[in-house]
Amino acid sequence: MYPKSSLQPIKEDYLFTSKIEETSEAFAVAKIAGIIACKAYNIESKANRFIALAPNTMFGPHDNFDLDNAHVLSALLRIFDEARRGKMRKIELWGSGNPRREFIFSEDVADASIFCVGECG
Repeated sequence: MYPKSSLQPIKEDYLFTSKIEETSEAFAVAKIAGIIACKAYNIESKANRFIALAPNTMFGPHDNFDLDNAHVLSALLRIFDEARRGKMRKIELWGSGNPRREFIFSEDVADASIFCVGECG
């Protein structure tokens, strides 16, 4: 949901500073809409009752490990697992190695969500 050209590491302040990455535009707009809606509800109700959780890329049980359409971490885990099973000594990954990504375990997001519901309720 952050601009493609954001400085690294990305800070919350970078939201809305330039164009969103086109390949994730619909997903990003949906997350941003939730954040703005919560902000508007809080202003209207004159309280901080609404919290928008916008976790970074999640991974966990029942993830998609299909190399044709998996997210980056799931695809990497599958590649590493196949290399380990095949006793490969070397694998090839594409890219410059410069991009930074953050990942969070899906069950940690669930726990945080339950905590936030309890704090807001």
